[in-house]
Amino acid sequence: MQSLKRQLSLLLVICAAVGGSLVAGADLPVQQQAGEAQNAGAKVESHGAKEEHGLPEAAVPVLKLGWLTITNSMIVTWVVAAGLIVFVHFATRRMERVPSGAQNFLEWLVESLYGFLEGIIGAHLVKRTFWFFATIFIFILSLN
Repeated sequence: MQSLKRQLSLLLVICAAVGGSLVAGADLPVQQQAGEAQNAGAKVESHGAKEEHGLPEAAVPVLKLGWLTITNSMIVTWVVAAGLIVFVHFATRRMERVPSGAQNFLEWLVESLYGFLEGIIGAHLVKRTFWFFATIFIFILSLN
């Protein structure tokens, strides 16, 4: 049981690290493009064109710490990763032979994903890659 708890904690830590770096790295080029698009949009607006509303192309910067810009997407990623870590810790702090409550939900989620992937990629390959696919799936599912 301790092994399962250790593996789930490791999954979530990897998930937080991968998610934070993906979000942080994805924002930089988009911010430059968004600045160019805003400049072009200002020229069009000055000519009396109709203004469009919608989501921004780049994540909204919240805080700038030297070369590191903290965006709203990064904050959401950190909050979700922390929430997953707290949930797994809570669900596995008193593991029982017959699960109930949060432990039951967590075991259902992990076993269902394992069975789903096993049916797609086979028993041998799922043993080697489950940690990766489960981490990405649970993290993205939680982000949405």
